[in-house]
This record gives sequence, C-alpha cells and structure tokens, in this order.
Amino acid sequence: MPTRWLSIKSVRMMKAVWILMAGQGCRVPNNLQRDVQAPQKHQQSVDRCNLTMLKFTGTIQKPGIDVRAWKTRVITEMREQLKETARAWLEAAMAPIPTWSGASLGTFSELASEVEFSYSISPTSLGRTIGLGPAEGAARSSGVFGGDEQRGEFFFEYTTTLEHLIFNEFNNANTTFDPNIFHGLRSPGPYRFQEKGNAAANVALQNTHLPLPTIKVVETRRI
Repeated sequence: MPTRWLSIKSVRMMKAVWILMAGQGCRVPNNLQRDVQAPQKHQQSVDRCNLTMLKFTGTIQKPGIDVRAWKTRVITEMREQLKETARAWLEAAMAPIPTWSGASLGTFSELASEVEFSYSISPTSLGRTIGLGPAEGAARSSGVFGGDEQRGEFFFEYTTTLEHLIFNEFNNANTTFDPNIFHGLRSPGPYRFQEKGNAAANVALQNTHLPLPTIKVVETRRI
C-alpha cells in the first residue's frame, strides 16, 4: 500500500492500513479493530504479533572421545610416571646401603641411567685398597626399563649377583660369620633395601594420575 495513504485522515482508512501492516496471519482482535482510540492496546497487539514471527537458528555440536589422541597421552604419562616410580624405588633402596668400596651402590647404575636418576659414589680410602669399586658392582648387575606400548604395559627391573651385597641384604655380617664376606662393619645389615624400595614405589604409584579422555567434535548440525 503506498505510503501516501497513511496521510489520509479517514479513521476507517487508517484502520485498514494498520490491519494490512500486521499481515502474515497475525490476527488483530475485533475489539481493537473497532476501538481506534486505544493506541496502547494497538501497540501491545503489534508487539505480540511481532514476537510470534521471530525465528531463531543455531548450531549443535556433538562431542566424542578422541581415542587416538587420548591413548597417545596415556602411554606418555604411564612411561613418565613409572620412571618417577623407579626413581623413588632407587632413592629408598640405596639409602640404607653404606658407601665403602662403592661396589654395592654401583649395582644400581644401569637402572639409574635408564630412568634418568643421578647419584654419585665416593668410595672410602680403605675401600679403594681392596680392588672393588663402582665399576665392579655395575659389571655384576643389570637394570632395565621397558614395556609394550601396544598393550600399555611398562616395567623396571634390577638384578645383581654381587655376593656381599646379597649377603648383607638379609644378614648382619658382624654376627653371622661367613669367611667370604667382610665383617666388622660400621653399618651392618640386614639392609632390607628391596623391601624399602618397594614400599616407596607403592606410595609413588598411589599418587599417579592418568589424563582424562580427549574430547573432540564429531558432528556439527545447524538447526
């Protein structure tokens, strides 16, 4: 309807213009059509009509677990946390073993290297005279850190065949005589270093936390 029609002063024509502008199936109450002197009621009706014509659009995103990314993070975390557990084991296991020739502490060197655990050995002057040393202990021992990433299994292992360390692990050489083992020790066994190392490792394992699953958007849909 041309704009100039709005300037017509006929009350009936103005009502017709207003009704046409409402349009699009917006029904104007009969009482408002009759009562052209109620602008407030007209405006409320127009507001209601406009609201019924609003249309909202949006996007829905469906989340899912990124299994590949999560598995990669889990493998990395498992490896690092088990290394930390091995370091805790080493620290606790080595603590009760005194330094004399350094051979006993040298038995841990390979595992320490595998899990990036640093320590130093300073043999006593008397210990150096008996022909033993850290290198002798390392030669009679092994340490391994490994695992199977596909199965999600990791482990560390320590073994030794150093005679006097094995004896002192379970015995007091000053009271349990063995002709092949030095006695008169200032810090005799039993060391029980395996038991102490295992206890520290269990505490470390209880404090481990694996990462939460990685979330990704697997479907996007407009509504």
